[in-house]
Amino acid sequence: MANIKGTGMVQPVRDVRKSPEARRLVPARLAKYLAPDMRISVSEWYPEEDYIAFLRILVRAAGDPAGIWEKLGAMAARQDIAGVYKGLLRHGNPGATVLKGGTLWSSYHDTGRFVVRLEGRGAAHHELFDYGYPNPETCGITTGYTLAFIELAGGREARVVHTSCVHQGDDTCVWQSQWKDPD
Repeated sequence: MANIKGTGMVQPVRDVRKSPEARRLVPARLAKYLAPDMRISVSEWYPEEDYIAFLRILVRAAGDPAGIWEKLGAMAARQDIAGVYKGLLRHGNPGATVLKGGTLWSSYHDTGRFVVRLEGRGAAHHELFDYGYPNPETCGITTGYTLAFIELAGGREARVVHTSCVHQGDDTCVWQSQWKDPD
């Protein structure tokens, strides 16, 4: 079973608790997270399936807007860089920053290896191996997270393209990123 760290689980559960519309969409198996005495511990591990279910509930309650998974990934990157993972950001050096992607992945997930390698100046190859709960939502989140990570480091005209996906029969998920370094 794949798990996610409580640091990732806290916000989706908090957001569902705040939204009457989202709370109505919570299935019985997830109701325990909404109990008044339930506290998500940032240091504990929770089922990745539950995490994605809470995100799906939030997206459904919002009317499933286009590009939402990438937007959620970008929001997560901004929160991380403003908070606990701000030390991973290398201002003015997107290449050094994207190399931290594997560290970030393993900080949140107990399965999968996110391997990043630079492919010259302003380009990187990102590949996810052995992830225990593959789903298209995580692919979208990873796309948005990676793009925001590059931009936060100062990368201009950044692009991240998901070029290979296990949901399309590929062995691994692959992203290619490109950017212009800051002047």
